[in-house]
Amino acid sequence: MISKFLQAKNYYRGGNRPNLIVIHDMEYPERPTGAEWCADYFATSAKASAHYCVDNDSIVQCVLDTDGAWHTPGSIGGVEINRQSIGIEHAGYAKQTAAEWRDAYSTAMLEMSARLVAELCVKHMIPAVKLSPEQVRAGARGICGHDDCTKATKVGSHWDPGPHFPWDWYMERVRAHMEIPTLADSEDGWVPIQLGSERFIVAPIYVPFVGIGQAADLAASLGCELPTPALVDAIWLAADLKIDASQMVISDHDGTTLTMSSAATFLRVEKKLEALMAGHALGVDFRLLAGAFKDVCNIGGKLGLYGWHRPDGSVIQPEYTKHARGWVDYSQGLRLVKRVIA
Repeated sequence: MISKFLQAKNYYRGGNRPNLIVIHDMEYPERPTGAEWCADYFATSAKASAHYCVDNDSIVQCVLDTDGAWHTPGSIGGVEINRQSIGIEHAGYAKQTAAEWRDAYSTAMLEMSARLVAELCVKHMIPAVKLSPEQVRAGARGICGHDDCTKATKVGSHWDPGPHFPWDWYMERVRAHMEIPTLADSEDGWVPIQLGSERFIVAPIYVPFVGIGQAADLAASLGCELPTPALVDAIWLAADLKIDASQMVISDHDGTTLTMSSAATFLRVEKKLEALMAGHALGVDFRLLAGAFKDVCNIGGKLGLYGWHRPDGSVIQPEYTKHARGWVDYSQGLRLVKRVIA
């Protein structure tokens, strides 16, 4: 979904722990090159930055989620908003009317943005709720506009995305794209797996690029558990769309932590997986995907990684529990699992 990564010139390196997703507009015309223009501005001359720039046909990432962007001044709870948020810029103007926010360009752009925000909500366990200025001031977690932060902190004069931004429609689209937590609540589309005398239901796809501890926390927050290596093997056997994990290995990088966890690498892996899955549609051509990522697992009561199956059923990643809870790289994902109680 992300077209490319172009590093912003000004940002805080590391230490960002997102509680808020802040919606901005670029004050730039509705043009197909809006995301690229804004990203280039952040990379070359601006004393500002955002994590993502969105137009009607592309998304450019400018700052890693784990880094702080210079997008919203002020502090909440003694912590700068820029160190506890993700900022997303959109082509258009705060002065736009309701009709202008619902034209063909804006509708396509906000649909792309809603999908991005849904993924960020899942990844960072941020509730998909629109916050008022009072809720922002109280330290609630959720989604807001730059104007809500301005009112909450009394810092600055920004009023984007403006009074006519279609918040109700936009939040409906965000929630519609949140496939994983929706599945976790309803269990629709989950696949039954028998492992000895135990029965499970498992989500049909992965939550990709998650930290080990983050995966455990996300699973617990959704009433799920982490799979064991034996369950990962059982899921592989039951899958009707098996990805050869050897095709997912990035062999021409140098293997450093920076390379393995860079935004450019994540984007490359996402596009590679999309190519391998081309022609398939979830719930139509396959019901269970396996092999695309190593699974964050419960290995004898410890958090670890296991899996990444080859076509013959052997695994590239044997059981490993020595990584820190914060470890994340391009190869690991989360499979949501629920135990069926007889």
